[in-house]
Amino acid sequence: MNASAYKSRAVAVLVLSGLTASQGRAVERALPAAGVNFSGAEYGGVKARINHDYHYPEESDFAWAKSNGFAMIRLPFSWERLQPTLNGELDKEELERLSSSVTRARAHGLATVLDPHAYATWGGDLIGSPKVPISAFADFWRRLATRFRSEKDVIFGLMNEPKSSIPKWAETAQAAIDAVRATGACNLALIPGANWTGAHSWNAVIDGASNAQAIGAVKDSGPHAIEFHQYLDHDSSGEHGDCRKPEETVAALSVATDWLRKTRKKGFLGEFGAGPGAQCQAGLDAMLAHMRDTRHGALPLNDGSVDVEGREVFAEFAPFYDFTRVKWNDMHGIISNQNDALSSKGFTAARHELAPGVTVDVYDLHADAGGDQGDIDARLKNFAQLQTFMRTYSAGRPVIVAGDTNLNVNRAGDMAILSDFLGTNGLVDSARSLGKGESLDRVMLRSTADVSLEAVFWEKAPEFFDAAGQPLSDHGAVHVDILWKRLR
Repeated sequence: MNASAYKSRAVAVLVLSGLTASQGRAVERALPAAGVNFSGAEYGGVKARINHDYHYPEESDFAWAKSNGFAMIRLPFSWERLQPTLNGELDKEELERLSSSVTRARAHGLATVLDPHAYATWGGDLIGSPKVPISAFADFWRRLATRFRSEKDVIFGLMNEPKSSIPKWAETAQAAIDAVRATGACNLALIPGANWTGAHSWNAVIDGASNAQAIGAVKDSGPHAIEFHQYLDHDSSGEHGDCRKPEETVAALSVATDWLRKTRKKGFLGEFGAGPGAQCQAGLDAMLAHMRDTRHGALPLNDGSVDVEGREVFAEFAPFYDFTRVKWNDMHGIISNQNDALSSKGFTAARHELAPGVTVDVYDLHADAGGDQGDIDARLKNFAQLQTFMRTYSAGRPVIVAGDTNLNVNRAGDMAILSDFLGTNGLVDSARSLGKGESLDRVMLRSTADVSLEAVFWEKAPEFFDAAGQPLSDHGAVHVDILWKRLR
């Protein structure tokens, strides 16, 4: 939305799925909320007066967001006021106001998107111009990332609706991302396109390039998503009370989601909104349904040909068939708690032929991560879902269940889940059977009257550790040798 229209609204709803917003008042929907924009701190110039010309959210704002089921806030602020001199130190008082907002949001269980709401300008001049070189923007993000790099519930929104040319903004975004990662920050970064970062115009060629081409080429070694905005009025500006038809709204958003599927990237809808009319409300419902169908609006997952959660199956000697990939119905954490709700975690199943007439069902899983009660509850539902599938697919059959269970021996709730899963399904934990202790990564076996499966060797595979003895991943890979026998 352009600057003049933005000032007319205090609240707009963002990402994933959630409450809809119309003229600053939230309208309850039977959909899970995700986040809300808190406008106010972006107003005024360098000499603006706090709580007179501009303001940060109050305690009641955070309480309202939490009570309405939101998981995060998007916090617009003034770049010029936070950094009054290009390449200079961040203003201590303004930084404290920003930091205090983050802390107060966290106290209510809310993550924060930091949003320099400057349209790729500083002091009225575009980034990339002689007065505001790209290096100055990179310097700003280096300083801001250094301050918040240890706070994983802080998300770095690079810039609101850049007005630069598309090629220039892509160059600018790359410099900012490089500066952020150089600090060691692993925070989620949101990368918008130029030209209002509209979903509907993502493929449009402007200034010799499209956002699809230019932003698609930006490289980031850390967690990131592409940020889109999409308003429902006839010109997608958010300035009018009319709205497109619901099918036209979905078609506009689908320009972005189709691109995300093709490129296997994730997306983030940072702003959307509509007027109060019946067609507008129908359009919002259609938009939210589309986001829900594309994984809570983390747009999208991937096209299904490659699993990004480590659940691929490779077989050197045992051919397999009936391969099935299933996503969990329940995951906990969008921006916090290991970000499971933005992932494609679940399990795979395949039937492997060990010898003519001898087959075993092999499951590869990646369970919800994290240690709070919400994570444990999600894992309980994960294993219940897997168990339900196994009752049909693997009834009376030998089974191998392996993968990252995220079941920790130091959490009583996790051990209760494991005990029930093993006992109910007749499984034996290979590490336990060999006296090797506990590991989050487990290989569990079930024999039948026809085929026996027995773990005869278990170790943390040494080839997956570096010279200093550190695992190459966040988990040390498990190597298990399994002896199988045909019993009759």
